[in-house]
Amino acid sequence: MRLIQSGPRNTKIVIVGEAPGANEDTTGEPFIGGSGMVLNKMLESAGIPRSQCFITNICHVRPEKNDFS
Repeated sequence: MRLIQSGPRNTKIVIVGEAPGANEDTTGEPFIGGSGMVLNKMLESAGIPRSQCFITNICHVRPEKNDFS
């Protein structure tokens, strides 16, 4: 299992997603697809550098066909 997460572990801001998507599986970087673009805009508008956030997922493996059942 490959953990897809980034950022400092000793930060005050932790962002947790559901599971990696296709882009995350390919690159090993969390929140870089469409959700990542939205996240980046929200962080930017709040004046929070993404590099100051620890970003991870509850599930660290992308479910086959995104089936969580």
